[in-house]
Amino acid sequence: MKEAGMAVGSFSVEYPAVEEDKIAAADWNLWVRGRWIRSWKGKYSIYWHQEDDGGVLDQPAYEAILQRFGLESYKAELPLGKVQLMSPSALLAYRRAKGLPVQIVLSDTPGDHRSAEEYK
Repeated sequence: MKEAGMAVGSFSVEYPAVEEDKIAAADWNLWVRGRWIRSWKGKYSIYWHQEDDGGVLDQPAYEAILQRFGLESYKAELPLGKVQLMSPSALLAYRRAKGLPVQIVLSDTPGDHRSAEEYK
């Protein structure tokens, strides 16, 4: 299991963890570049941990990403395997290509709430 403080340059989408004493997140460019991974931390911890399976997206993480980017109704066009490799800026570009209203999407990364546009 990898541990780290949230790395500068990662984009995070937090979502409810199964265990009440944890916080879950889907992270772009945290320990692995060019794809989303799942991570978690204890509610009162400062350290994030990559899931033991390498952080491969699961259904809750996938749905949290789609929801954050306002793309829930495009699940058929954006399967989990495709979203796993789409950067935050690519997800915003997809919104634009579909003619959806402009949406500002900020990272949940502690201390680094930059716009999704900055994450290629």
